[in-house]
Amino acid sequence: MQYQFAALSVVASLASLAVQAAPGYRVEMLPDTTGGTAFNAVAINNRGEVLGYGENDLTSRSFIYSKGSFTFLPQDGSRSLPVDINNHGQALYNSVTGDGYTQPFLYGGGGSINISPGVNASGLGRALSSSGYAVGSFSDRNFFYDGKTSRYLDIDLDGVRTVFATGINSSGTIVGQATVSVEATRAFIYKNGRASFLDGMLDAYAINDFGQILGQDQQGYLVRDGDGSNTYLGFTAYTQLNQRGWVAGNSLVDGALHAFVYREGHSTDLNRLLVGPDADRWSLMDGVDINDRGQIIGIGLFDGQRASFIATPVPESGTWTLMLCGLGVLGAAAQCQRSRGSVKHSTTT
Repeated sequence: MQYQFAALSVVASLASLAVQAAPGYRVEMLPDTTGGTAFNAVAINNRGEVLGYGENDLTSRSFIYSKGSFTFLPQDGSRSLPVDINNHGQALYNSVTGDGYTQPFLYGGGGSINISPGVNASGLGRALSSSGYAVGSFSDRNFFYDGKTSRYLDIDLDGVRTVFATGINSSGTIVGQATVSVEATRAFIYKNGRASFLDGMLDAYAINDFGQILGQDQQGYLVRDGDGSNTYLGFTAYTQLNQRGWVAGNSLVDGALHAFVYREGHSTDLNRLLVGPDADRWSLMDGVDINDRGQIIGIGLFDGQRASFIATPVPESGTWTLMLCGLGVLGAAAQCQRSRGSVKHSTTT
């Protein structure tokens, strides 16, 4: 019992730290790739590895950028586009094969494997989990990759025309979008072999390991907690949701596009969090992804010139390390503490 009280005390202390105001951010410019093509950032993991691609009129190449160096992902055809990278350094990307098909590949351990469930057709990988699971579509059918093999999914929902699996977590729970008519869609969740609609949601993009879902309804972009309560972000989000329920995206401010971040119930213009000379030289336009350390990648203007960036909280103290270590406990505690069925709007600054 004393151990339980001590654990709860630690959780309370960490939670108190977590709800403090968002920290300041310093910004690093991500360099152009080989050949001078622009760095297009797509995803970032907790190790600070950035998944991106460079392109010109004829080709595009996917890569992982880490500590100043590029690792280009294998491809046979002229084009590839990345999707996501997990904390083990596995990267999901879609590449044109030598036969001219676009198919999903998983990079890891120095090489890539084709995770298509079939042959002689095209498909797309759409999401990768921290455990190495992946989902996507192939030849107009959804598929699931379990870390070893891929198989087709039969997602059975009444009255739907098409179904797209778009997100997956480490336990294999899948979310996505179902088309129910020419003009209407509904979000769904697929768990333990059974599919059901997510009430009120039009689309679901991602689900983290604590069951929080990033999606959209008629009011806007939202994060739905495990108890069914919604928090509206107040900005346009992408398909990435970190394990702490944080999201990056963009919104118009006085007619100009600004990068935004949602964390701990607050949506904030990222430009307002910049520290030092970065505040004068950068105009951050779009937040594309955020890792559990709070690092954000995206697109901005540096002295008026377009560039990709990585923004890192400062100071990145031991507090954040403690938070990451206690993430599992915090997630469980948060699920118990949230009020049921509530609707919340993030505080925007």
